[in-house]
Amino acid sequence: MVPAISSHDTALAALITDNGTAISAMDSALDTVIVANGTAISAAETDIKALVDRNNTTIGTIETDILADIATNADSITSMNDNIDTKVAAVATSISAMDTNLASELDSINTAINNADSDLKADIAANLTRMDAI
Repeated sequence: MVPAISSHDTALAALITDNGTAISAMDSALDTVIVANGTAISAAETDIKALVDRNNTTIGTIETDILADIATNADSITSMNDNIDTKVAAVATSISAMDTNLASELDSINTAINNADSDLKADIAANLTRMDAI
């Protein structure tokens, strides 16, 4: 075999191996990001479920208090309605905050995936350029 061709074959084989290694590393990194994102989403879901459970408990307590107040003092109905509105508004605000936090987490997850994808594409493009140069 002609030495120059053999040298190019060796360089090309090394570059192909480097590309495979880079792709494998990026694939592993992307898998790690995907697992971390799944964990983050699961944690956010758990937080939301806990918040809903707390809110349901709070609403149940409010209902019990309201029924007791109505039974003992019919004159307090107007005041209790105002109290209900305040507590329901607080619960709605709390749920809205969780929704905002979840949206932010999802945006971060999407950004991380997009960044990993962009990095992988850039590595592949650079390796293809190196291969073309050989």
